[in-house]
Amino acid sequence: MLIQHWGFGLAKYVWGTRGAPGVREAFTAIHWTEDLVVSFDGVSIYLPYPEGRPYCGSENLWLHTDERFAYTKANPKRRVVQGWVNGYDVEPGSATLAVLTGSHKHHAEFGSRFGLSDSHTKNWYKLGSKEEHQFFMDEKGCALNAVTRNAGDLVLWDSRTIHC
Repeated sequence: MLIQHWGFGLAKYVWGTRGAPGVREAFTAIHWTEDLVVSFDGVSIYLPYPEGRPYCGSENLWLHTDERFAYTKANPKRRVVQGWVNGYDVEPGSATLAVLTGSHKHHAEFGSRFGLSDSHTKNWYKLGSKEEHQFFMDEKGCALNAVTRNAGDLVLWDSRTIHC
């Protein structure tokens, strides 16, 4: 569950996480500068998932990309990198970030195929139709993978990656 209101993104512990040495070092290396600008959409909280019910593979996944298709078309060599720092250990079967591995490579083609490259103006896009899911999973072979990491680990991904 992503909480984007009530000041969660500005909480002291969130700023502490953003400014942690390992987080700053990673983004400094990616962008080749210490002059960083940060945005923060909110805080994700996952409640315990029912025993025996897999989180990934659910019929109601909120698969989306956080990069506008027109941005990718206009800036083909520029990339936006997102990050997440685990508060707790995430084990197989836990509710967690899930990504369609390799989907970032097909972002521009997807936008063209589904008419989103010029018309879609939001900075994110949620996959809606069965055909959109099939484009990545069946046609391109992008497998849904749950990210399992330890508390304190920094996870980075290309914002074109389809994830939930």
